[in-house]
Amino acid sequence: MSYYHIYSNGAVTKTVLFRKPESFIFTLNLFAIAAHLYDVRVLCETVMGTHFHLIAAGDFQNSLRFKDTLKTRLRKYLAKDLSHSVPLDITADPLEDDTEVKNKFMYVLRNPIEAGFSNLPTEYRWGPGNIYFTDFSGWYDDLPKIGMLSFRKQRELFHTHNHLVSEWRYYQNGLIAPASYIDVDTVRGLFGTVKAYIAFMYQKKDKTIEINKRVYSQAITDLSQQDLRKKVQHMARPHFGKGLSATSVDEKINIAIEMYRKKEAPSVLMLAKTLNLELSVLDSILKG
Repeated sequence: MSYYHIYSNGAVTKTVLFRKPESFIFTLNLFAIAAHLYDVRVLCETVMGTHFHLIAAGDFQNSLRFKDTLKTRLRKYLAKDLSHSVPLDITADPLEDDTEVKNKFMYVLRNPIEAGFSNLPTEYRWGPGNIYFTDFSGWYDDLPKIGMLSFRKQRELFHTHNHLVSEWRYYQNGLIAPASYIDVDTVRGLFGTVKAYIAFMYQKKDKTIEINKRVYSQAITDLSQQDLRKKVQHMARPHFGKGLSATSVDEKINIAIEMYRKKEAPSVLMLAKTLNLELSVLDSILKG
């Protein structure tokens, strides 16, 4: 099992995505539903107005399916909710070790504070809530179970045709209680003690800045990749009379040579990815 920081790039979107409680609820519920579908564990989640972050655990393929399902369903929902389509780029960033997992976990939890939220991050309405290292069973047991609803009512309330876990609890506004599906036990195992949890929560400012830079640089890379693909597509048709997907390897190499000569590609690596060419071969041709 591997850990991932999965997030939408606000730098790509450049607009407010979530404008009313229903859209926040839909997104948080989607995390739960998609995680259940692909056997992915959600450890932490936060939905802001322009983007979201979450920490998840699962195998590689299921984590990618989870990410792709978020993108597909959320784009469809937002296009209807906002009455127009929006660019939505979602990244799944692998986390290398437990320390990085804990740092990114707190980055996600603290995201509302960085945006100006004045209370503890566990009090933020569209996050996991106060469920780590706490006894929440008293109030949690009073919430109704999803299994008490008919399947038709479940579809209406949670906007899905997928069968949900009957033991999950929900609020009257339709929000699936995060404590139902967030893997609290794994989080407790990661931090070990309340002291360690609190220490990471109050991490130094430079750690947050470092993570912000990494997230932002990934967003810029994604934007550059999209721009490069558009340039390549525009070059393929007038040169060869067909789209990029129909071009041969030799034709793609010719495009690469011309773009490299004109310095229109940020790097050979990005050019190789865009044209689906072997990096070592392309590098030797362009620099040989």
